[in-house]
Amino acid sequence: MAVFSTLLKWASEGRFLSTDRQHDYEQSIRQITTPVLFLSADNDNVVPPESIAGAYDKIGSADRQWREFGNSEDHRHFGHMDIVCGGDAPRKVWPEISDWLLSRDQ
Repeated sequence: MAVFSTLLKWASEGRFLSTDRQHDYEQSIRQITTPVLFLSADNDNVVPPESIAGAYDKIGSADRQWREFGNSEDHRHFGHMDIVCGGDAPRKVWPEISDWLLSRDQ
């Protein structure tokens, strides 16, 4: 229940603060310098692609990539859970994640 309460507070205040209100997660994202892969789905009603843009733009990593599933090369739409456990995830999504990870395995 505490997680849900925190999510509601974030949504109502428009700020991502720790529960003790001492840490601003949105500001901290600028300090992330490790490679980051953002995934989104064109038909996601939980985390719409436009909600990813703010984090993508603010993250401190120079090595960042954003892949939105459901574009013309995918030949279908993807929803929130489709990119994790949908029928096409093992064939479309997982290989891209694997390739991204392996390309950074130095």
